[in-house]
Amino acid sequence: MSRSCSTSGTSAIHAIRVALLWLALAPVLAAADSAADVASGADHACFARVWRASGELEASSAQGTRALRQGDVVHVGEHVRAGKTGEAVLQTADAGIVAVRPDSEMVPLAYAANAQPDDHLALQLVKGSLRLISGWVAKLNAPGVQIVTPTATIGVRGTDHEPYILSEDLAAATPYDAGSYDKVNRGEVVLKNATGEVAVKAGQVGFALQPPSKKKEETQRGLMTLLLPHLLDSVPDFYVPGRFEKEIEDYSQQADSLVAARLAQAQAGGPKHSICDSAPAADADAADAANAAARDWVQHFDAAVLGRNAAAVLALFAPNATVEATVKDVSGKPVTQQFDRKQFARSVSAAVNGLSDYRQQRQTLDAAPEQDGRQVRLKSHVVESGSLNGKPYRLESDEEYLLEQRGKLWLAVQAATTQQ
Repeated sequence: MSRSCSTSGTSAIHAIRVALLWLALAPVLAAADSAADVASGADHACFARVWRASGELEASSAQGTRALRQGDVVHVGEHVRAGKTGEAVLQTADAGIVAVRPDSEMVPLAYAANAQPDDHLALQLVKGSLRLISGWVAKLNAPGVQIVTPTATIGVRGTDHEPYILSEDLAAATPYDAGSYDKVNRGEVVLKNATGEVAVKAGQVGFALQPPSKKKEETQRGLMTLLLPHLLDSVPDFYVPGRFEKEIEDYSQQADSLVAARLAQAQAGGPKHSICDSAPAADADAADAANAAARDWVQHFDAAVLGRNAAAVLALFAPNATVEATVKDVSGKPVTQQFDRKQFARSVSAAVNGLSDYRQQRQTLDAAPEQDGRQVRLKSHVVESGSLNGKPYRLESDEEYLLEQRGKLWLAVQAATTQQ
């Protein structure tokens, strides 16, 4: 693996501040030697609310394990786990974002978002990867934000970044070394381990190799330089976008102004933890309108499929619509495919032309207004069966659509289906 050792030291003052912060967090981190220890110490303080969710997600603590769904609150000390097809995007109380990638685990160790100079955040990445967009805590107290991995600590300076743990098992099948990586999209982080630290700026990826055991360290001191955190020459190809990447990217673009507005509101005496309060009841008229729009759209969609009318199906999708399907291959492994308008049109035409004896049942249908009622998010669990090109099939899947009003019509601008 090629490396460029960009390890010029930061200022002595910064090093002292980092050391003092580490000492201040030491009791919390020592209590988090294992995920079970962290979970048992959960204090139930609010950390975030689930903004987007897909697939297998759960949160565990001493009180037990629960499935995580959109709208649920995540508390300090809870062990959040995403399965191999699971993803969650959390909005923190200080207007930040924590996106939990598939097959990943994390624990918020300590958190305070009171719009005060001593606000702080300590987050442990146990496994896998995250995408983090800083909230006001990093703005008020950047040294008070720490991301802890098994091999390194990440200090944040107001940032959009993606820490990634590559385990030894996964590294064995790649050209990359096991350890902690961090890709910075915006801002800057400091990646630190026992041997040193490196500043990682926008467009760069930092890496910290897993250090040797103490016994090896005593006999191989000449190798210590190789263990220094350093910058990579290029972005590893295991960094791939998640299912909700477009929405996260949009959030990142407006994060600075959004965080500043939320902070000003909190400092002026407004609600400091509004995202952690009970979910506000949706306006009844807006909810009714969303349900009506969703059910009308679904009726037209189902009728078009049942009637094998490809043109009618496509007429329900906006010209710029994006479509994503996660299906299981012959080995049962989930594979995600993305379609543009032209590809989707070809797929629809081929499918309806080869379809016969089609039956389906929508077991659930939920709708909620978004963007001040200009959009509706529709979720449905569907069981389908029939014959496709002469071969019988049965599929069970979760569907999600983002509908947007275009003139007098509601059109799908996003669509995703995940085979169960």
